[in-house]
Amino acid sequence: MRRKVRNLIMLTGTIAAMLLADLSGTYGIGGNGLGVVMADEDDADVFEYTIAYSKAKLDNYCSNLKTIYIFTVENAAKLSAICNDAKRFLDANPGMDSAERMSYVSQITSQMEQFAAKYGMEEVPRASTSEYIGLYSNWEIPTAVYGKSCQVVLPVINYCEEYLSEVVVTPQISVDSKVWPFEIEQTDYSRIILSLAGNENTETLYDHRQEVSWIFQTRDDVATGYYEMKFTVRYDRNNQMETTELVTYVYVQGSPEVDRDNEGGRTSTPRIIVTGFETDPAQVFAGDTFTLTLHVQNTSSDTTVSNILFDLEAASSTDGQGNSVAGVAPFLPTSGSSTIFQNSISPGGSLDLAIEMTARADLAQKPYVLNVNMNYEDDKANPYTQTANVSIPIYQESKYDISSVDLWPSSCGTGEESNVMFSIYNTGKTTLYNVQVKFDQNYVSGGDVFVGKLESGGTGNVDTMVTAIAPNDGTVTAYISYEDESGNVTTVEKEIDLFIYEMSYEDFGEWDPGMDMDTMGDAELNEKSNTWIYIAAGIAAAVVVIIVIVIIVVKKKKKKKMLKELEDSSTDEIL
Repeated sequence: MRRKVRNLIMLTGTIAAMLLADLSGTYGIGGNGLGVVMADEDDADVFEYTIAYSKAKLDNYCSNLKTIYIFTVENAAKLSAICNDAKRFLDANPGMDSAERMSYVSQITSQMEQFAAKYGMEEVPRASTSEYIGLYSNWEIPTAVYGKSCQVVLPVINYCEEYLSEVVVTPQISVDSKVWPFEIEQTDYSRIILSLAGNENTETLYDHRQEVSWIFQTRDDVATGYYEMKFTVRYDRNNQMETTELVTYVYVQGSPEVDRDNEGGRTSTPRIIVTGFETDPAQVFAGDTFTLTLHVQNTSSDTTVSNILFDLEAASSTDGQGNSVAGVAPFLPTSGSSTIFQNSISPGGSLDLAIEMTARADLAQKPYVLNVNMNYEDDKANPYTQTANVSIPIYQESKYDISSVDLWPSSCGTGEESNVMFSIYNTGKTTLYNVQVKFDQNYVSGGDVFVGKLESGGTGNVDTMVTAIAPNDGTVTAYISYEDESGNVTTVEKEIDLFIYEMSYEDFGEWDPGMDMDTMGDAELNEKSNTWIYIAAGIAAAVVVIIVIVIIVVKKKKKKKMLKELEDSSTDEIL
């Protein structure tokens, strides 16, 4: 009887759920509330040029131009002024729509490109203006020896999230041994990458890289020094061909005769490059203080650079929602100064620069670019300016909260089910992946729930049934697990107040109403009370059925008697 009553209740709940599901399909009931969904509504995502995105795009393009060209201090300021004026114009005209902003950004980037081509002192493509193609950092620069073969490997990476296809990488070859230190042995040195996987964060850049390599024969008539190697890259993005340029270096151990012949002659332009960097701690979380160490090198083989001023400048900043914040740097030096002075670096020499910085606590989890501006002089006091940049990944601690648990019933016997309901809240600024819930299988079975991905500020709801399989002390453990951006799994425990007792159907004996209620346990009392309620309900139902049958029989007898009397009366009248 008890199981039948429970099955009736569950059947009623199922019908109600079906009605709710029907309403959900009609009116679009979702996790964020009720909203009418029209049948012809288009769900396609449309990318929008917001003010924040447009300003960040202008900052990125301006920064890349400064790495491609060498400017005087005055012209560098003018280029920055073009970018800043455009950003102020965007702020002052919030009524522009996405298409208008996209057209305006294209106009300003073209203007900056024309300015750079006209006033840039020397074209030095140290970085690409492409937002998508680049080289993996901290890659070892190859060494070539005159007269011997050398392998050059490019680790090509894709900074965007979408796949790039038909990536063609071609070295820019020259017959001038001062520009191209290798023999020209074939007509085409192009390498093809059929597809280049996208990346949602910097953690997967190394795994998704595609390496292209060449074996070059080093010429006999080359001088010792660093040589700049340029590569033209063509690729397909969304069925449109785009072109960019990659730059790397090779160190050549040249012929002693050529080196002696070059002594006393004109020296090449001395350059300082950033060969790599590291942070301590290795993972920097928002709000942390960390030490940034830059590895720099003088690439000139015969010129000492001196009076070197390194100025570290954050490229741009955003708040926790990804919006640009003007005038607020993501990193602040703890000493108050972002400049480092070095007396000199000898030819081919290198040094490490260390500075302690603090990451703002409200930074979103993503890489942030830090520009390294370098001003220095050669041995004849000629001034030079160069810019390099490093990308520092910032992480956010994952945070969560769990609501109180609703149970029905809160106690049950073995073999019975209980409905468990609660919510999981993502209270941090990073996304939680593959959120799932499992229960202690020593006391209950089933109930596993896969919640999935929880964005920052999102809520995941758990509504499941568990079946009791063994008595417990009043609690059952729920195990809630999730993954962070790097795939690290975190598991937390949640204690649930679910009392499970051993179900025995032989215990349904007679209940003495005079039994001392205080001597009975709560579980036993509830069980006895529930049992007699079900028995009483069954008896009442049986009584109702009997009464109905009796009424029907009585009515039939009365009707038969009335017909008999009418028949007798009619017979008497005829007689």
